[in-house]
Amino acid sequence: VDIYTSHNSHAMWAIREARRALRGAAIGGAAETLVALDEAAWYTRHNDFLHAEESLETALEHMRAMNGRNARPS
Repeated sequence: VDIYTSHNSHAMWAIREARRALRGAAIGGAAETLVALDEAAWYTRHNDFLHAEESLETALEHMRAMNGRNARPS
């Protein structure tokens, strides 16, 4: 998600799409990621882009951790 001062609506759309995809995937442990995405949306709506970016990074960290937990052994 790219966050720029003049692109709040695009960032909000991308965050909503990420939430929708995550909910539809039925992946265990997604709650923390959804919380981080909600925080990113809130900060974006309030033009607090530094905290929005931090929340998005947190969401990515949770998603990477979920991939590790849900990986199937070969």
